[in-house]
Amino acid sequence: MLTILSIFGYILLYLVMLAGIVVIPLGIPGEFAILAAVIVLMLFTGTSQVSWLTLVILVCLCLLAELIEAVTGFAGAKYKGSLWSAFGALVGGLIGTVIGAAFGLIIGALIGALVGTFAGAFLIEYHITRHSGGAACVATHALIGRMIGSAVKVAIATVMLVLVTLALIF
Repeated sequence: MLTILSIFGYILLYLVMLAGIVVIPLGIPGEFAILAAVIVLMLFTGTSQVSWLTLVILVCLCLLAELIEAVTGFAGAKYKGSLWSAFGALVGGLIGTVIGAAFGLIIGALIGALVGTFAGAFLIEYHITRHSGGAACVATHALIGRMIGSAVKVAIATVMLVLVTLALIF
């Protein structure tokens, strides 16, 4: 039987999982928020709701998401650029997220992350090569890599949400 407290717990669980999906494009590893919410649920309900196997699958999905994001981001910047350009894209994306958040928590941070990724890769590559066309190409690839990585992470986090929902239903 569902109590008011358990209904509140499930609402909170889904709010955290949805928030985890929303923050992923901002560069925040939201899939770990989903994992943490499930672990908290397991601490309160035991393994009667979510099995250990489900938890192991969620951990693997989190690690896979991080690996894919890292590979796509670096591959995008390194496609025609240097390792330093990949680092510039990463740092630029983080700085852009923080600055953009000042202009709008979600949309501003997302735009800031994308602009920062491009700018970080561009500035580092231009500093190294002194060729603006090549730097723009590297920055474009870094931006594409970041967008692909974020899209894949959102998809994996959505799969995690569905997996948790199925575990709670069955």
